[in-house]
Amino acid sequence: MGEHSRSGQRKIDLAVAATRDLLAGLRLHPGGDRVSLVSFNNTATTLAPLTDDHNALEMALSRIVLHQQSRIDLGLLAGAHSLTTARPESMRALILLSDGLANPAPASDVLEAAASVHSSGISLYVVGVGPNMDRSFLREIAADPQRFIASADPDLLGSIFDELARRVPCPPGVYWGQRTARPSQRW
Repeated sequence: MGEHSRSGQRKIDLAVAATRDLLAGLRLHPGGDRVSLVSFNNTATTLAPLTDDHNALEMALSRIVLHQQSRIDLGLLAGAHSLTTARPESMRALILLSDGLANPAPASDVLEAAASVHSSGISLYVVGVGPNMDRSFLREIAADPQRFIASADPDLLGSIFDELARRVPCPPGVYWGQRTARPSQRW
């Protein structure tokens, strides 16, 4: 995530900006949408527990630090754990952003964690980013081709997260940020 895009920005900075845009489009207020933020590298860290507090989420985004390694398995498990406090009637969704280059854990650990997420009833969406992403591995993590979005160009993360805000299903009649569903597009 430290590599630079064609615009000269680091992938991690583009990811943070896209997440900020996603947060801006949500209904973050009591009884509305809630978000948890988890980062992962050699460990997984819950930067913000499930909350509707936009300021807390902004502060959490500012605490993201790049480190070596990419323990996708730990990120998936921490993300799923953070959703255990979701309201029973709410849609539980997890968005994984990765280049799919898991290390040092083997792919089998990541797929086992993804299976755990799927079996718990959480909708797992996988966003693959960067020209060197492992598309087949990321597609396998998503387990549903409709829940895998890939972009070799990190500069498109903003539009991808905007699309996710429309695509991720919410309870009938309610869409994130008062948006209506539109047909998905491919990048």
